[in-house]
Amino acid sequence: MSNSRMRRSGKGLEKDTVLGNVLRLGLPWKHESVLSSYANPVRRSPKDIDQISDGHRRQLELYQSKCNELIRQLVVAGEQPRKKVSYT
Repeated sequence: MSNSRMRRSGKGLEKDTVLGNVLRLGLPWKHESVLSSYANPVRRSPKDIDQISDGHRRQLELYQSKCNELIRQLVVAGEQPRKKVSYT
């Protein structure tokens, strides 16, 4: 995060904070592995496409559960972990 004042919009919190970057859910649609998963959909059967989508869905569900665990740990961790991080 820069020294300038942090934007308070949803996009600003998502881009300018560590927690915002962690909690951003969704597939990186520009990433090569995602693009290659759906390459040549005409040559694939609907069952194959459904299996690929289900695999991505399972990955997102796992990621979401891990994010929920992280938030839960931050909430119950107490005062010390919530203090501002210093760069010394």
